[in-house]
Amino acid sequence: MALTGCRPERGNGYDGHAFVANEEGSAVAAVNLTAFAVTRHIRIDGKPTKVISSPTRDAVFALAGNAIHEIDPSKLAFRRKSALPDRKSTR
Repeated sequence: MALTGCRPERGNGYDGHAFVANEEGSAVAAVNLTAFAVTRHIRIDGKPTKVISSPTRDAVFALAGNAIHEIDPSKLAFRRKSALPDRKSTR
């Protein structure tokens, strides 16, 4: 007896990572897009709400509270933190 499936052939994925804000875990998850699995949780000080990548530098930035955390996407590691000015003091 032969069995066949109707499912389309699975793709090979993409050689790279997606970075996802994990607010509850106080981390940024680096997801391997070839394996579709979390490679590393990168801990940061605070609860990240947004993540963006730089179009000109090898860097990923996570916004957490009043700080921006820079992540090295090659090493999947925290690089540095920069505090943002208090919104009340800039008015």
